[in-house]
Amino acid sequence: MNGVSRYHPLRVVLQGLLALLIVGALAPGFLVLEPMANSSPGTIDVLRLHMAGGMLILTLAVVRVIVQVASAHPTPPHTSYPLLERLASLAHLAVSSLVVLMVATGDATGIRAGLPAIVFGRSGAPLPRAGQA
Repeated sequence: MNGVSRYHPLRVVLQGLLALLIVGALAPGFLVLEPMANSSPGTIDVLRLHMAGGMLILTLAVVRVIVQVASAHPTPPHTSYPLLERLASLAHLAVSSLVVLMVATGDATGIRAGLPAIVFGRSGAPLPRAGQA
């Protein structure tokens, strides 16, 4: 036994914060941005918030991995179902991978569409139409 009974508090806080931020980024993306016309005056503001949230999620996810690697871990619980223990480990890895992939695909789509210059650089260029990214 390694003497640690709980995960590092920063790791716990980051996990909860990431969960809230992911929901907070998905909700405006689907519920606000999707039905909004690109020509709507508030679209750039909502998109800026959505994109900044994605960058924050990526940054915190990287910090969480660093904390995870650098800190001691409690001994995993053992059940009488080794398959479930293995599936729990794989599910955790899958969710973490999906978060990184979600941010990466959002970044790639935004970069391909030229959104950083439009949204953060305030270039004044119009947003591309759907399907042009």
